[in-house]
Amino acid sequence: MEYTLIFVFILGHLLTAFCLQHKKWFQNSFRNYVIYNGIVQIVVTGLLLIYFLDIDRSIMIAALVISMLHGLVGFPLRSTLFAKESRIVLFVTTQFIQLTIIFVACYYVVQAYSITAFMASMYEFFFIQEWTLTNDEKLIGFGITGVVLLFSCSEFINYLFMDLKMPNRIRPRKEYSSNHDQLSRISSDQVAASLDTSGISRQSMERLGYNVKGSSVEETIEITTKLTESNKEIKHKFVKYATENSMISARKGTYIGMLERLLIVILVVKGAYTAIAFVGAMKTLTRFKQFDEKDFAEEYLIGTMTSALFALLCGHIILKII
Repeated sequence: MEYTLIFVFILGHLLTAFCLQHKKWFQNSFRNYVIYNGIVQIVVTGLLLIYFLDIDRSIMIAALVISMLHGLVGFPLRSTLFAKESRIVLFVTTQFIQLTIIFVACYYVVQAYSITAFMASMYEFFFIQEWTLTNDEKLIGFGITGVVLLFSCSEFINYLFMDLKMPNRIRPRKEYSSNHDQLSRISSDQVAASLDTSGISRQSMERLGYNVKGSSVEETIEITTKLTESNKEIKHKFVKYATENSMISARKGTYIGMLERLLIVILVVKGAYTAIAFVGAMKTLTRFKQFDEKDFAEEYLIGTMTSALFALLCGHIILKII
């Protein structure tokens, strides 16, 4: 495998971005995030360079440049200051820019190379011929594929779900007349605050624009609001949710997705493609009763298909590596 230096930088970036930092760390501190990201990435990348390559001054300068620029580029994705932006667009754009930084730094700081030849080599690796790789090259390939399979895919799916749920949070649907909707919304928000709830029952209050999918019910309370102008009553059903249980459920889903993709890759490597259906069936059985809910069924399908697509692609890459 040529261009080993590029792939070592890519592995260092993936380990730093997806394995050694939490998405909630330094959310609103640009300086702290850049410093932390730069230090961790230069340490990780430096260790990889020492192990796989003979480093010189130009390589270390390239590592420093890449580490600092990655911190600058990656902050919007981690920051709550950009919470209203499309997370999946930020994610894809950030990764593209960071990979471009690696290619440009290697080209101008270390040694100029043929971009056309590099793209041709990647095309040959994936679609044309079998390559004979050294043990170090295989190890780099396994590392990149493993991080993408287990961690990058999970983060991609999380951001995808955040975008899917965002319209309900930002643009609530209008089902009442404007006057009645305003009165009922004020009443519902006041009661929700006084009860210290973290959401409103989706079955009866989704029209108000709240999204509480994935939460577990603790207590149900029904409130009646009397509209003075029309002398009518509107009933609102509030539900107290266990946020902690919801977070635990989300973590469980992440680990299930990791195991699912890992099993699919193993089956692809073994050539047991028909057994992949068994993995999907096991996952489906745990959520069977929830499929009556259309929103959940659609989100489940999107998440499962995205996860399976990542796994199949990674399985194909591992087959080429070995």
